[in-house]
Amino acid sequence: VARNMGVNLETLFVPPDTTDFAPIAAQISERHPGGLGLILTNGMVPFMNALKTEGITPHDIPIFTAVIPAA
Repeated sequence: VARNMGVNLETLFVPPDTTDFAPIAAQISERHPGGLGLILTNGMVPFMNALKTEGITPHDIPIFTAVIPAA
């Protein structure tokens, strides 16, 4: 559906036991996203801090978040 509307949608899986989000934030930064949709089982604050270090904040692009508790 997204492609038919001209939206390029990419998925990046983050292991639930991730504690160092810097490499993931760097991968995202390299893609120059126009927006982010995040669903994490943990670490939302450290992940958002890693994005900020890469210059990505909700002031720059739309970021939609959801947190799902780990089982």
